[in-house]
Amino acid sequence: MVYVCADGLEFEIIDEIEAKAKELDNSRLLDVHRWSDHPEVDRFVSEIYDTFFRERKADIARKHLKVLLLDLYVSWFDDPERYTAIHRSPNAYFAGSRYNELHISRKTIGVVDVLIEAGLLDYHKGFLDRGTGIGRLTRVRPAAPLIERFKGAVFSLFDIGDHDDRLLIELRNDDANDVNASKGGLVEYEPTDDTLRMGDVLQRYNALLRRTFVDVPILGAKADHADWFSTSQAYKTVRRIFNRGRFDCGGRFYGGWWQNCPKEWRSRIFINDGSTTEIDFSGLHIVLLYASKGISYWAEDHAQGPYDLGQLPPFETAEQTRAAVKLLALMALNAKSRGDAFSAFRSAAKPGSDEKRMTNDQLDHLLAAFEKRHPEIADQLCSDAGIRLMATDSKITDIIIDRFTQRGVPVLSIHDSYIVPTGQEDLLVRTMHEAFEEVTGVRLGKTDQGTKEVSDRPGDMWDFLITNWQPYEGYDLKREGDEYRNRVDPERTERYRHTLAAFNEWLNR
Repeated sequence: MVYVCADGLEFEIIDEIEAKAKELDNSRLLDVHRWSDHPEVDRFVSEIYDTFFRERKADIARKHLKVLLLDLYVSWFDDPERYTAIHRSPNAYFAGSRYNELHISRKTIGVVDVLIEAGLLDYHKGFLDRGTGIGRLTRVRPAAPLIERFKGAVFSLFDIGDHDDRLLIELRNDDANDVNASKGGLVEYEPTDDTLRMGDVLQRYNALLRRTFVDVPILGAKADHADWFSTSQAYKTVRRIFNRGRFDCGGRFYGGWWQNCPKEWRSRIFINDGSTTEIDFSGLHIVLLYASKGISYWAEDHAQGPYDLGQLPPFETAEQTRAAVKLLALMALNAKSRGDAFSAFRSAAKPGSDEKRMTNDQLDHLLAAFEKRHPEIADQLCSDAGIRLMATDSKITDIIIDRFTQRGVPVLSIHDSYIVPTGQEDLLVRTMHEAFEEVTGVRLGKTDQGTKEVSDRPGDMWDFLITNWQPYEGYDLKREGDEYRNRVDPERTERYRHTLAAFNEWLNR
């Protein structure tokens, strides 16, 4: 970058500011739910407390130090370069909230200051440009002395989890005029029989997940691949989030690292060192809209999927048309007007694609073709139906998770698809059909319709594969044997083997 001095001299400066800003972007917000009752954790915290806090005011509680150290440890273990973002405004801490079960308060700010003064934290002060409104929270990460203490710790990552009393059913509202919502959008609510039941399902499910090893065996260290995502066993706590301050809006399940996993890696996920299969509902929200009209989409004479309209201009193939129709339909389900749907479509389209350049007229013709194909549900498009459909699909997922948890079988959800250990596919398909009917009152359809296998796992699954399944792009039947073996028994990386061994040691203690 070239700068011009006041005297007219030009000089080139390596833009360290931009480089540092990019480095600081590798961060996440402090998790105030981190906890552990392991005695070695308490000894670790006490040693630091007694060394650096003995002469401090008594109001700096050990629990604030404990939460901060545990979260810094988890983040450092997962990515040594990552920063933790810390609020320095006292107003950002809601110690009296049910969402803050440990009542972590503004005292955290004082704990951070002591650790900075002691040289235990690498610190970058936050800022707010009041002119532009652009700001950045304070960033901290372990400095060398604290890292050495972490390396010498005799507890493990698996000894750290979320506090048992964490509220797993969240009610949010982003409406700035809602006086009952916090700055983070969280809304306080009184528990009901339904929220208590949902919370109980998640408590049991999370307990099962904590005892379950979920990872990708072919992933090495962060530098070994570009599309890095965390497979840390510390990011497995799942919660439900309802929206708009209502329990009939949203309600989907969030929190598991597998939800951030790129699609090309999902089929490589192993559960307890065994291969998995992912099965999803085909066109679920469209099928749910039909069910709301008392119509079983797959039981009717629908030979094609809901997004299959053949080849339509400006696309050259039926496959290209289908991809665009699917995206547009999904945007329309979540929009309040056609204009909003078209804008959302272009925003979601890949940069440089033909879809990115489509005009409102072109998109209107495409949406009209979809409406003509589905006259029974055309009135639901651009009516903000998506948030209600999420509430419905979350009820289906709730049933699936509950029944698998009762059997002690882990199932990983990605909203309308589910990953299960190989061998549990028949149970999953049967449960998906049962859950759909229980929630909607309508049968999903024949047992070989309405779901599709997307894990691209050939071999011994060939007889199982449902009729909607299509081989993944580039799949060569001649390579079936090798491809299958690479899926079910890949060469495990050193990182994976080390983490699995540590997990099993912890589990068998």
